[in-house]
Amino acid sequence: SIHNEIYHSPVTNRYIENSLIPLKDERDRVYAVLVMAHDNTDLITTANRLKVNIAELETTKSFLEQLMDSSVEYITVLDRDQRFITVNKKFEDTMGVTRESVIGKHLFDINPGVRDTLQHESILRTLEGETVYLHKRQAIARPVIFLDTYFLPLVIQDKVEGTIIMAREVTDIVKSEIQLQEKNLELQNTIDRLRKQETRDEQKHNFIA
Repeated sequence: SIHNEIYHSPVTNRYIENSLIPLKDERDRVYAVLVMAHDNTDLITTANRLKVNIAELETTKSFLEQLMDSSVEYITVLDRDQRFITVNKKFEDTMGVTRESVIGKHLFDINPGVRDTLQHESILRTLEGETVYLHKRQAIARPVIFLDTYFLPLVIQDKVEGTIIMAREVTDIVKSEIQLQEKNLELQNTIDRLRKQETRDEQKHNFIA
């Protein structure tokens, strides 16, 4: 049988693959061995570099995920086909899903209510290179939550490859504004009632006089 082995020369720093091929006679007896050498330095060097690059990418990915998970914003990353690339922990906790369970799934599979909405239109606009901001809008999947949301194009090597969605919850602010509006309305109604009462009293006084 053919035997292959790779030899690394510390002197030349070359990787040589030796193939040992037995030569047999008509009686199937080995009478010689043919040795063929092939320089695999470029191939092995490239493979080693890829291993290092993959390890670096995994480290970078882990760091980016930790960075995203520490954010107070909801973060979602979609590809051009509107399939999930990743989400952060805030998204996981609020939506009741895991990062692993949504990766690769279409946006409509996870949040079907987003179809034909201003939010979906904003995502499509990012694919044309636009940045879109939506102010104090209800979350479609969680209507009790109000969000300030940025829709950003995901640009890789000068090409838009998807969408980054970053949303900050402003529910407490919106609730406070609603309460303030209600208080202002109550105050205005009280003032209107008092003015009407003053007018009636004045008319009554004039009638008596």
